[in-house]
Amino acid sequence: MAEVKVVVKNSVEGQQSIQRNAEQFTKLKSTAANLTGALGLVSVGAVAAWKALGAGAELELASNRFDNLTASIGTTADAMMGELKAATGGMMSDAEMIASASQIISLGLADTQEGVVDLASLVSQLGWDMNQVIMTFANNSKMRLDALGLSVTDVEERMARLEAQGYDTDKAFDMAVIEAGKAKLELLGSAADTASGRMQKFEAGVANVADGMKLWLVDSLTPSIDALNTLMDVSQSAGDVIGGIVDGQIAEA
Repeated sequence: MAEVKVVVKNSVEGQQSIQRNAEQFTKLKSTAANLTGALGLVSVGAVAAWKALGAGAELELASNRFDNLTASIGTTADAMMGELKAATGGMMSDAEMIASASQIISLGLADTQEGVVDLASLVSQLGWDMNQVIMTFANNSKMRLDALGLSVTDVEERMARLEAQGYDTDKAFDMAVIEAGKAKLELLGSAADTASGRMQKFEAGVANVADGMKLWLVDSLTPSIDALNTLMDVSQSAGDVIGGIVDGQIAEA
């Protein structure tokens, strides 16, 4: 009977040992899964932060270029933005206004602050497609006026009157389109006071907050990035030096 007891005891102890090992393995697997999940979240967060930083850098670049463009037509970015905000009824974010005004100035669609503000306002308030605007102004295209919701006859009459006042054909056409657009806006009324306009204002406000955070990231992390770039340059230089020494030793050998 003693032998039977020993065998049974050893069997029970073995089963208990296996069970303990299984429990420990389960805990270890759970811990590893949690750690993997945490590292995944950190990785996702880092990628998101890097993307936000990149977007902020693009916003900063656009803002700097806007400063230069506004100076080229005899005004300042602050003055232009103040006029744009009032003219667009708050329906465009700061980034959208900067992009629209920069494009207008860069393409020579307007060369004064008033002209830029007028055109940007019409694009926003009437929902004009910027590509259609560019093609219309660049080619004095009467065929595209319909895409802007303007009457060809109305524009032609305004253009003839302006030419009679001494303006050349290109200038008269551009001014006639702006005049016709303003008349259209006066007839239809501003979208800023509609439900759609209020939604656009809200969206613009949200975009401004998000863009502000991206610009804050740029200001906060740029010194660290500069330090990393310096470290990489130093590492590269050190690698080149070490490589040169190794090559020299190999040649001597």
